Amino acid sequence: MIRDRLYELKPINNDESIEIDSEIEQEDELHNVLNKFLAIRQQINLIRSNIDSMKALVNEQKFHYKDKNIREQMEFLITDSLAKSQNVHKSIKVFQDELAEPCESRIIFRVKNMQLSLIKNEYLNVYREHSLFVEKYEEKLKKILKREAQIMSRNISIEETEELISNREKGPSLFVGNILEETQKAQHELREIVQRHNMLINLEKTMEEIRDMFFHISTYVMEQGSLIQVIEYETENASKNVDKGADELEKARDLQIKALKKKTYILIILLIVLGVIVLILLIT
Repeated sequence: MIRDRLYELKPINNDESIEIDSEIEQEDELHNVLNKFLAIRQQINLIRSNIDSMKALVNEQKFHYKDKNIREQMEFLITDSLAKSQNVHKSIKVFQDELAEPCESRIIFRVKNMQLSLIKNEYLNVYREHSLFVEKYEEKLKKILKREAQIMSRNISIEETEELISNREKGPSLFVGNILEETQKAQHELREIVQRHNMLINLEKTMEEIRDMFFHISTYVMEQGSLIQVIEYETENASKNVDKGADELEKARDLQIKALKKKTYILIILLIVLGVIVLILLIT
């Protein structure tokens, strides 16, 4: 009589379908993770492209800080790079927090860990390159401004102007004197306005520098965290090697004891054989 085994096949089919669904979910999650890292890498590539564009602008022979078009392009590229750097920094922090939580799939965990390590290195390298370029750019502007200030300081002084005026006829000298007096007053007012304007610019720049300083500190903390992870990894490997070496020494000690026992047994057997031979010879 043929047995109905359909009830035995149903649990097997259910287990297989559950396993297939689990594999599909894991594959979808893996694609999602890789796409997120791809988006971060694209942001890093855009920062690198901004750096190349800024280098091309600064290296042009016609470059001058008074050129409004070039100045606006530089300010836009620097601001855009900083904004993208902050976005990448936030994304890296999110993945670091996710890795700190328990993960059901070891494959997903390994992929995240490996991709995060690569992304962090790329980000830190491009951020260093951006910071160094901005520092050089600011130094170049300072040198240009200093050179122009030195050139402007060679203008004729007020005393020299008055001496030239005194050698002329009275009428024109008085007329020119009035003009100079008004000019000096206007220059004094202009200097005060410029000083106040510079104070506001310096205050705004100080606020931006404080904000950037906190961002730099956060990035450096991340870099130190990477170094600590490398040290922890090497320490863990060293600990494993020490444990492995201890196991190997224990095995070698056991083998040495076994070899010594074998030699002892062989020696005893040889002594017994020699004793038997001696007895046989004595009897005969």
